[in-house]
Amino acid sequence: MNEVEWMPMPQMLKKETAGFSLTIGLPAERHQHENRVALTPAEVNELVEMGYTVIVERNLGQGTCFSDHQYSEAGAVMTSSHGEALFADVVLRVSPPDADELDLMKPQSALITSVAGVAKDERYLRTLLSHKITAIAFEYIQSAADNFSLNALLQEIAGFNAVMTAAALFSDNVESQGRTLCGVAGIPPAKILILGSNAAAAAAADTASKLGAQVEVLGKSLPELNMLIKRVKTPLATDMLTWETVAESLPEADVVICTFQFIDTAPPILIPAEMVSKMNPNAVIIDLSINCGGCFETSRPTTLRHPTYQEYQITHYCVPNITATTPQTTSLIISRFLCDALQQIKDEGGIENFLSLDRAWLNGVYTYKGYITNLNISKIHNLPFKEINLLMAIFNK
Repeated sequence: MNEVEWMPMPQMLKKETAGFSLTIGLPAERHQHENRVALTPAEVNELVEMGYTVIVERNLGQGTCFSDHQYSEAGAVMTSSHGEALFADVVLRVSPPDADELDLMKPQSALITSVAGVAKDERYLRTLLSHKITAIAFEYIQSAADNFSLNALLQEIAGFNAVMTAAALFSDNVESQGRTLCGVAGIPPAKILILGSNAAAAAAADTASKLGAQVEVLGKSLPELNMLIKRVKTPLATDMLTWETVAESLPEADVVICTFQFIDTAPPILIPAEMVSKMNPNAVIIDLSINCGGCFETSRPTTLRHPTYQEYQITHYCVPNITATTPQTTSLIISRFLCDALQQIKDEGGIENFLSLDRAWLNGVYTYKGYITNLNISKIHNLPFKEINLLMAIFNK
């Protein structure tokens, strides 16, 4: 995406917090085996005390051991109506709703959720535009100078979970090699190849190294690889991601973890089935990029109930929501992050005021009052792009 040129707002919005009142909707997650929630009862209680009305659909937290009673005791308005939870000023979800659910949302409301899996869905996008919904994506919330973001935190959990999953699969004597990742006397450690150098890659490399595996990382940029080496601190091999380095390293790997995220772009590399067929028999592939389409020709989405399949005698694990394997930890992180932002929204007197002052969250906006404000998404659908700063200046005079 092109660098955004930040321009001062023509006029700072007047902060009005007296009588502040917004409804927050927490509709139940409808995606299969989606156990994460956007707000826990503790954060719901904080928001209610701030003056928010929080509407929670019943059975929302059953997968994370948060009961309806806990949400009710926290001050939430409980409902059995999916539509009522969606018809709020601000809707929070972990997995994105589908287009039919968007039709139940209040016009000109706000939606804060992941955009993975729907950025390339034209019907989804057009529904957002027709309802003039302000859509904010977890993946885009980040300022140019600050690497701390919700997406980075979620990637760290994904990287850790990927290695722990790999360890379990690799020790399976039926579909894999029945070995541990670490070496013992006379037996070398497993070779783990990590594709990518983002937060997920760093967490995976750190975890795998501490478990005693032999780790190699192929990254897209030297600065990212340098940051990864500084974080991991234990010896590991790194190289630039090219067809040559992938072709050289892939056949020797016991476990391959792909960490690339290409929400609104093409994959940096798509490994063909022919290359997969040359891997060690009973090796393991964990494709964390599957929520974007996958980085292996042999990858296809799986579920937590049936997470693996074999292709060319290679075990593939392609669960799009791998952080749902640790739903409570993931939910606690998402909830705290969102609660802090909602506190600021209240302090600033509304979401527009908040966005005008917080560049990281402003970067998260990809549709605003009927316009596309993310350049990559606009190119995918060949629809006009509008600069978010200009739109806010026009609509919030």
